[in-house]
Amino acid sequence: MLEARRLVKVFVRGHLVRQRRRVIDDVSLCIGPSETVGLVGCSGAGKSTLGKLLTRLLEPTSGQLLFRGTDITHARERELRSIRRKVQIVFQHPHSALHPGMKIADLLKEPLRLHRLVEKQEQQATVMEMLARVGLHTDVLHRYPAEVSGGEIQRVVIARVMALKPCLVVLDEPTSMLDISIQAGIFQVLTQLQQETGVSYLLISHDLKIVERLCCRVAVMEHGRIVEQGEVTSTISPTRRNHGATGKCETSCRE
Repeated sequence: MLEARRLVKVFVRGHLVRQRRRVIDDVSLCIGPSETVGLVGCSGAGKSTLGKLLTRLLEPTSGQLLFRGTDITHARERELRSIRRKVQIVFQHPHSALHPGMKIADLLKEPLRLHRLVEKQEQQATVMEMLARVGLHTDVLHRYPAEVSGGEIQRVVIARVMALKPCLVVLDEPTSMLDISIQAGIFQVLTQLQQETGVSYLLISHDLKIVERLCCRVAVMEHGRIVEQGEVTSTISPTRRNHGATGKCETSCRE
């Protein structure tokens, strides 16, 4: 469904002395329909940058990005509008995706209005359905993002994303800022939504136990490259599986 072929991303800094930093280096990855693929690696390995490339929030320096067989590598803004509805992203910090001055009800109606998904008179009913699907009470509708908990606001973000009926959602450390007790509920919601809609996920995570539990395949990144990918049980080493991953560059693979 979504395929990256030899993607490269180089960031250029400086004016008088220009410095080039290759943060994504010759990365190829394929995500099929209704599957969950894990992406693991240490901090600074390039995972989040790759997620932004796959959703075309960043344009690659070179390489190719195919969505359902169509080259979207250099798609124009009008084409991207349609593509981004189908390929969404949930960020690590949910507040960064929401306008702090808008109430939750308006935040949930916003994607429906922008993409003209339902008629105006149907928006309220759709919002109520969205809340139910992510396990939120209607009390949150009249609050602002700062007035709800971290777990609740991440559910709001997920509801907004799923309202667009995407084919693929990049989950960039979606629960790393939440308590462990809340994380399980978020992943339960995501799993249920996948079963209902057939959406695919790319799960970016440091937690190898979560990746092993939720993903069918995993790719391991180091220094901007994918150094190993395959079935979870054959790719993540037993030692790392027992201890998990941290922010340090400790990810290991079978040779």
